[in-house]
Amino acid sequence: MANATKANDRQGQESSPNKEHAQQGAQAAMGAVSGAVDTVKEAASSAMNWASDMAGNAKNYASTAAGAVGDLGSNIGSHASEYAHDAKEYAGVAYDKAGELGRDFSNLVRRNPIPTVLAAVGVGFLLGRTLRS
Repeated sequence: MANATKANDRQGQESSPNKEHAQQGAQAAMGAVSGAVDTVKEAASSAMNWASDMAGNAKNYASTAAGAVGDLGSNIGSHASEYAHDAKEYAGVAYDKAGELGRDFSNLVRRNPIPTVLAAVGVGFLLGRTLRS
């Protein structure tokens, strides 16, 4: 009976370093994935901000164009004003769609972090090969 207890103690002591090593490896992997996910989230946020800025610029240009076109003349001005109004509406829709695209991309990253990281690694690899050639 005492021999069985000693054998069990030895097995527990031998597996403990392996268990700790596995836990350390798992923690390191989680840290790496977490860092990659943070990088992808930052990239998604940057892309969303860029899209939002571009849509805002388009809206401003459309607004400026509407003001310039309104000064052209009475007859042409009425038609141009309608077109400018339509352009403002389209720019507003584009701005909203760009915001939706950014939110959808951000949600995609949150729902699927590992495939997103793998895709980012693949794109980075392809860009690296392309730029190196």
